[in-house]
Amino acid sequence: MRVTCRVNQRCLKTSHTSFDDLSKVFLYAHRKSHATITYNIHEATKGDGNLVAMLAAIGYDLRSRYNRLDIGPKKYGYNRIRIEETLFGYILKTFEFHRLPHYSSATPVQIFRPSDYHRFDEYVVKSLIREDWKEGFPVHYWLRIKYFLRQLFKNSAKYSGNGSPIFLSSCFKNNMLQITIADCGLGFLKSISSEQHDIRTEEEAIRWAMMRRKKNSCHAKQWRSLTALGHYCKGNGGYLKIVSQTASVDFDPLNKYHSARLSAPFPGTVINFAVKIRRQKFESQLSVAA
Repeated sequence: MRVTCRVNQRCLKTSHTSFDDLSKVFLYAHRKSHATITYNIHEATKGDGNLVAMLAAIGYDLRSRYNRLDIGPKKYGYNRIRIEETLFGYILKTFEFHRLPHYSSATPVQIFRPSDYHRFDEYVVKSLIREDWKEGFPVHYWLRIKYFLRQLFKNSAKYSGNGSPIFLSSCFKNNMLQITIADCGLGFLKSISSEQHDIRTEEEAIRWAMMRRKKNSCHAKQWRSLTALGHYCKGNGGYLKIVSQTASVDFDPLNKYHSARLSAPFPGTVINFAVKIRRQKFESQLSVAA
């Protein structure tokens, strides 16, 4: 049985609207099994390639319900997401996002077990930044981004709560490096409300995790890297956007967060962040020196 998911966006962007459209996949899949959920992206060429990690996470969750996810655009034929677990970990098969013209600015999505920290670290060091992106790419950006990614992986492995794989992809266009890391775990509320009993919604839990706190704040140490990441991204012309269950929240350095409620709960957590890369101009520097 094929079920077509009707959405408003003609391409996927790292925005509340696109997150809401993606959440509707679960409305169409509700109470169905052995069904193909078709997501028709009409103008995929204009989308953000970093979101392939989110698409792969959705495909993984649907597989656990005996459904599958097909991605458009329809005129090119649908591409099925199939994730298989092998002796060496999870492998994404059939749908090679990075080989399609509309995702040529992205890296192929990678899938890690929570115990795969060393393989994750090796991938981040060697492959997350493609060779064709590196010209004039200042090393200080990459040092900070590697640090934050390591912290995000550790948090996801520790708090997902159900052994969900961790999905990672990146995209680079218009000098903006965009990265998405996702899991199909229990979300923010489950882990934070067990320590902060006054927090009762997913949005409150995300905001609490983003807040700047005193260093001696109880139970807050593990979330400081998320706050630091938000300040780093905003200070470098980027963003930090977090999706957990039915909440989507933008980081704001003044704690004036913009948030939206999704149409259906996303099973897990998605962290999207971006930094504007100011490339080094070696030619101009050489001419000045001369």
